[in-house]
Amino acid sequence: MKNKKEFHGKYVDEFRLFLQEKHNLGIKYVDEERMLYQIDAMTLDYDCQHGFPKALVEEFIRFRPHWAKATQESRINLIRQIALFLIKMGIPSYYPDSCWKGNSARDFHPYIYTHEEMARLFAVADNPGNRIPERSRDFHSVIYRLLYSSGLRVSEALNLTMGNIDFVEGTIYIRNSKNHKDRKLPIDKGMLAWMEGYASKYHKTYRPEDYFFRSSDGGAYSKYTVYGYFRKMLFACSISHGGRKKGGPRLHDARHAFCVHSLEKMLSQGIHYDAALPVLCAYMGHSSLSATTKYLHLTQELYPEISQKLEIVAGNVIPDMEGIGNENE
Repeated sequence: MKNKKEFHGKYVDEFRLFLQEKHNLGIKYVDEERMLYQIDAMTLDYDCQHGFPKALVEEFIRFRPHWAKATQESRINLIRQIALFLIKMGIPSYYPDSCWKGNSARDFHPYIYTHEEMARLFAVADNPGNRIPERSRDFHSVIYRLLYSSGLRVSEALNLTMGNIDFVEGTIYIRNSKNHKDRKLPIDKGMLAWMEGYASKYHKTYRPEDYFFRSSDGGAYSKYTVYGYFRKMLFACSISHGGRKKGGPRLHDARHAFCVHSLEKMLSQGIHYDAALPVLCAYMGHSSLSATTKYLHLTQELYPEISQKLEIVAGNVIPDMEGIGNENE
């Protein structure tokens, strides 16, 4: 049995109580718990004699060049919770207020694939032009279509089991996603046909816990396999890749494209944004409606034919575009 990790810093009792309080509330706190152990280790390197020090806090939340803005925001949010808890316990603590911005000027701008680009990518997945195993070819044909047609994160797609898929109802069940949310999603009929064909070929017999995208050794495919092959697909389609700093494009941008294209379709069909955004927010597994609202601006930019309509129905709800937070796994 794996030994449970322990705190060893200068606030052992307080950090244990803080973490227990979160668990008692039913908060899974996976990423936050990992960062809490980092902070615990840092307390050994800083003078905590007079409380939770400003120097430690600012070092923990100091912006690093490889971070997305959301990474720093999550650290600031955690450190504020810890500071408030320690203050409640009678320990003086430095609290970075809402004016604290650090050095987070860089933000991420997604690449939105066009419908035509996605069609080209699917064609390459179906006809790779080199000798690869049939199982791998079929895997790539189905998973990229699923990512785009459903907006799933790569990890969510790879973790799907046969028990998560209801072929009769046409739904998939996502468990414990990035924001610790479970959600049940309807699948497009065309996509469902692709999944049924894949299942009939590779799951003639199965257990509910078997991965839907089961590799030849019975385990799950690695996300790096998916990423690596996608880069080859981009090259074959002559879609230039400028790297992350120059806007990608990345595989995860298929999720952004799904969101924008879905909004475009709903708005062009006359569905009011008040109805479209909450539905899309729940479908995407976003933690807040504001994360989905940002796609209104991208939709307006990419589909100018509905810009006037958006201005009429949405007005100043459309935010200034300063980038959309990175949602990588």
